[in-house]
Amino acid sequence: MMNDALKSAAGSKEDSGPFSFALIVILVGVMLILASLLPVGDFTKDVLWTDEDAAAFSHISQEYHRKSYQTPQRAGLTEEQLKAQLEKMKIQYEVMRAKLQNAQQQPTTWKRYLLWTGVLLVVSGFLGHKSSDQR
Repeated sequence: MMNDALKSAAGSKEDSGPFSFALIVILVGVMLILASLLPVGDFTKDVLWTDEDAAAFSHISQEYHRKSYQTPQRAGLTEEQLKAQLEKMKIQYEVMRAKLQNAQQQPTTWKRYLLWTGVLLVVSGFLGHKSSDQR
């Protein structure tokens, strides 16, 4: 019933095919744009950054901060041993910090992908519709 109305409005079978496809592409694009506005992607943060990760990051950052102000004598280590420990802790801290930043940015990245894919689909659907009108 809906297709008959589209066919009669478009004029012929040849014109309604591209029009229908362009309309579907535009609608899918609009749905992706609307999906990018929803907070759906925020749930990925919980998967990427667990409570155990938070506890480990807190412990590593506190230990690194504490050790960085310790003297070798107070730590009971030689200066080389303390530097080696600090370097090892710094690497652990940087790895955990990078993981945290990734967990924070991941939802934003997905939302951006949804938005731009939706925009591209709307534009390509619109251009497809315009080109089918010119035939």
